[in-house]
This record gives sequence, structure tokens and C-alpha cells, in this order.
Amino acid sequence: MRTQWITSWILWLGHHKMMAKLLVGLVGLVSLVSLSFQQGSSAYLFSGESFLVFASMLVMSIMAIKLLDSFKTALLLLFVMCFLYMVSAALLLVLGVEKDEFTVLARVVVVTLMMSHLIHFLTALLKEMARGLHQFDAVVEALALTHQPILLSSLTTILGFVIVAIFDNRFDTMATQVLLGVGLSYIATLSLVPLILLSVLLEFRVGHTEDRHGLAGMVKFIQARPPLAIFGKLMLVLMFFFIMFRLWQILDVVAALVTMLVMSFILLLLAWQKIFVAGLAVLIAFVSVIFPILIWVELQDWVLISSLVLLVPIGIVLDDVVHFFTRYHRAERLFLVKPADKVKFAINSVGRSIWLTSQLLMAGLAVLLFSNNTLVIQAVIITLLALLMVSFILLWLLPAVVSVRE
Repeated sequence: MRTQWITSWILWLGHHKMMAKLLVGLVGLVSLVSLSFQQGSSAYLFSGESFLVFASMLVMSIMAIKLLDSFKTALLLLFVMCFLYMVSAALLLVLGVEKDEFTVLARVVVVTLMMSHLIHFLTALLKEMARGLHQFDAVVEALALTHQPILLSSLTTILGFVIVAIFDNRFDTMATQVLLGVGLSYIATLSLVPLILLSVLLEFRVGHTEDRHGLAGMVKFIQARPPLAIFGKLMLVLMFFFIMFRLWQILDVVAALVTMLVMSFILLLLAWQKIFVAGLAVLIAFVSVIFPILIWVELQDWVLISSLVLLVPIGIVLDDVVHFFTRYHRAERLFLVKPADKVKFAINSVGRSIWLTSQLLMAGLAVLLFSNNTLVIQAVIITLLALLMVSFILLWLLPAVVSVRE
């Protein structure tokens, strides 16, 4: 019953496709005209760091052709991201939000979260199509499965940046850009993407092996090897003590991150009404960001870390974590009792999309390493490490820790 409105919404879109397409076209045209008359819009969109962000989107879309085994899906990704990039830039210029040194970081946050939302939705769609559903029915099922985590990750990111900006006005402009960009991304996932999928058919997917089975084989591999569970638990203990002993080195810059995570915990607790699940999700997000930073400090003696750098990866990390634990929570509602069974259900459901998202984002972020902005380079490196870390924890360490020999 909770998702009945999604069926009604998709049916409405299907019956009013022409009107919806005209509205989308009007928004695009108004944005394009607005940019044409705004002084400096070309530099705002394409010059310097902005060009690197655009190039990053292009690289991710090209790579998606191979990873998703679908040219049309990759084209869809590129179109939606470019459309949102144009519309958000037009709105920011109209609202008088000036470009500053943090603008490119805000765009990194928005583009990574936008790509993650699209990949999670589209992989769920392709999985349902591989199981035999018609594309139109698969749109409803995919949106029903991914809407809540997309909404939660969007809200946690937006509220986190807004709260941080309230306590530190340096982040005001960045918070505005993130709020607008992430908000548009959520609206597009709910409306623009389904509208396109109701109008254009993707490639035939029935029986597609990778879509159907995901990472189910990984869970079986881990559960059949008890030494991996022992090694995973030992690694977890070592990570915990390492963080406890080294966290003091960056205590002065983690306040903003902790504030963001506290807000995320409250929101997830309200949504799931499970203290353990919400707490574990936030803890994994915290470790995924903090552990790579502490390792970096240990190896590079990098003691001057901006709190801004810590805020860039947390949105995408939370997105993966929220998607994983939304499925974990769903497993509880399906009366799965053992933690190993719930983790297995989550990995089978969303593990492949998490891994695909990590690969695409790492390829796209690598482009930004050519930036001349030191903050951007630091943020990209930390985000790359955080993506690897959260994938490692969710897809290997967590199933190893909870696995039991059957």
C-alpha cells in the first residue's frame, strides 16, 4: 500500500505523456534562453573546473555502455545529467548565486549523487526486465524499490549541508547549490526518467545473467569459507582501534561531518524506526570516510585537512549505505531472522548497483584529478578512497562478519 501512489503516478505519466513532454521541453527551452542572456553563463558552464565536471559526466556515460551492457541506457544517463546540469545552472544564475571557490565541489557532490540515483534506479529496472517484466511494468517496480532510499539519501545530504551552513556561513553558497542540484535530481528520477522510459524502449533484457543474479555468487563464496569470517572480524577490530587512536589528529575538522551524520541518523531512525539499523548505517558511513583519511594522514603526513573536503564524499557514501540498509530493513519485514540472511538479501538486491556505481564514479572522479584546485584534488582523492571503502565494507566485510556455515 505504501507504493500504491507510485503505480498511480506512472499511470498518470503514461496517460499524459504529451503534456509532460511539452512541459519538459518548455523547462529546457526556458533554461537555454535564460543562459543565453545571462552574462558569463558560458564560463559558468564550460570553462576551467566546470569543463572537467562536464567531461566527468561524459566519461561515466561512455563507461556505462560496457558496464550496463546497454547503449540506450548510457545515452539516457548522459541526456538526463546534461539536462539537469543546464537547468540547475540557469536557476542558480537567475537566483543570483555567484560562482565561488567551492562551486566545483558542490557540483561534484551533485553529479556523484545524481549518477548514483540514476544507476540504482536503472539497475533495478534492468533486473526486473531480465526477470521477464515489460519495461513499463519494470518502471513501476524499480521506482517502488528505489524511491525510499533515493529520497532518504537526498534528504540526508541536503539537510546535512544546510545544518553545516547554519553553523558556518562559508558553506552558504555550497549548501544552496547542493540543495538545488540534489532536489532537481530527485524530481528527475521521479518524473523525467520514467517519462523517457515510457516513451523509448531499451534493449531486450529477458534472461540477462548479470541483471538477474547480481552478486549472489559472492555471498555463497564467503559463506563457504569460514576463515574469511575470522579474518573479517579481526580486520573490523583493527580498524576500530586504529580509528580510536588516530581520530584525535583531525578532531578539529570532523565537527561538520559529525553534525551531518547526526542529522542523517535522526532522519533514518524516523524512516526505519530501528535504532540498530540506523546506527549501523551511519557508523559504516562514518568509517568509510574517516578510515581512508586517517590512512592518508599516516602515509602522507597530511595534517592540514579542510572540513569541506570531508563533506564531499559523505553524500555518495550515505547513498550506497541507505540503499543497502533499506533492503536489509525490507528483509526484516519479510521475516528473515538471521543477520546473514538479511545481508545476503540486501547484496542480492542492491550489491551489483553499489559496485557499478562505485566503478562509474571512480572513473568520472579521476577526470577531476586534472584540476588546478588543491581542495578539489584532495576531495576527489578522499571520495575515491571512501567509495572503495564503503564497497569493501558492504560487499565483503559485512557478509564475512555475519556469515555462518550452513
